Amino acid sequence: MNKKVVDYLPIAFCLSIAIGMQIGKAMTYGFTIAWFLIALKWVKPVGNKNYLNLNKLFLAFSIMPFLIELYSLVLVLFGVEKMADFSLNLSTFFAIILAYTALVLFKKQALRIGFLIIFLSWFLVLGKGFLTQGFSVFSNAIAAGWLGKSGVNILESSELVLAAAYYWCIYLFMGKKEKKKTVILTILILFMILLGFKRITVLAVGASTILYILFKNLSKEKKQKALNVLSLTGIVVCLLYLIFVFNSAFFNKFLLKFGIDSMARNIFYEYICSNAKFSLFFTGLGRGSVMALMRQQYDGYIYVHSDILKMYVEIGLLFFIIYLAYYFIGLTKYIEKTHGLNCSIAYFICITFTFVLYLTDNTESYYICVFIRTLIPMYLCLYWNYFTNANHKHIKKVNGIE
Repeated sequence: MNKKVVDYLPIAFCLSIAIGMQIGKAMTYGFTIAWFLIALKWVKPVGNKNYLNLNKLFLAFSIMPFLIELYSLVLVLFGVEKMADFSLNLSTFFAIILAYTALVLFKKQALRIGFLIIFLSWFLVLGKGFLTQGFSVFSNAIAAGWLGKSGVNILESSELVLAAAYYWCIYLFMGKKEKKKTVILTILILFMILLGFKRITVLAVGASTILYILFKNLSKEKKQKALNVLSLTGIVVCLLYLIFVFNSAFFNKFLLKFGIDSMARNIFYEYICSNAKFSLFFTGLGRGSVMALMRQQYDGYIYVHSDILKMYVEIGLLFFIIYLAYYFIGLTKYIEKTHGLNCSIAYFICITFTFVLYLTDNTESYYICVFIRTLIPMYLCLYWNYFTNANHKHIKKVNGIE
């Protein structure tokens, strides 16, 4: 590849995706395809043994979304879901492709570039805020996000702020050498998260930090046992959460007792639950059905604000358990077997962070969130030694590409 082209490639990549996200899905998907084709043509990873692990990881993170779509098509064929309500959920597939493309093109710099995309896109949102609110965009953000006052916080761009929060998952494992390289980016991301404050991120950060401290202080044998127990615990917690949500009377009492402002989530949950049931024989309503129900009931508003509830209602109890087992147990075991215990722990912390966000938000189908939560574990599997500075004096090609 021409050196001048290589120098400008990261800038072009970041700007195109950031601008595309502000324009719309069609533009974002178009840029994603274009960069994917560029990666295949210029870098030519196919057939290169150094990319074998990356290709396998790409497949591992793509299987479950594909199976969900396939299952939903079966529901359509049997008349459970209307074809008009069926969703291909393209944002998930394009986001996974973008994560793969970033790793092919930028290798060790891919993670830094991923978070730079998030910040640049948010910076464009900030620009819009200046046009409508001037410098009061900052005071409005603090008032609405931290002081609980009514008003518009344009910087609370859920997709971008929640994606930026994933930075904590990598900061936990970042070596001193990498931290020095990313000081400015770290400050910018922190600034972005604070201004676009989301309550659920506090819980996600807390859960991931506790897990990190726990694993850090365990022996290798105990780490493996803890990982097995916590993987099962993750599945049980998600199922208990569903029981909790389906019991609307108890759920509402809980919110009232602790003075929690659910911001109408309890109303959304109760409506969606009324169209389903918590039962072993509940087969699900199909991909896109929850958005369709929300759209019909709430004049075009489509978000139920709980991806755990949404996924359950769309795929049913049996498939939902398989879905949870795949992410909490299947991928954890696969990564441990192919890339080592440390990488599997890092993945588990990242997936725990993800499912905490799933409790009360819609990140499952947010393009940039899917992109960053796929990029992080894939990157750490390929570049663990480099990123954590483990044996950095004698870095070898371990599980990765140089």
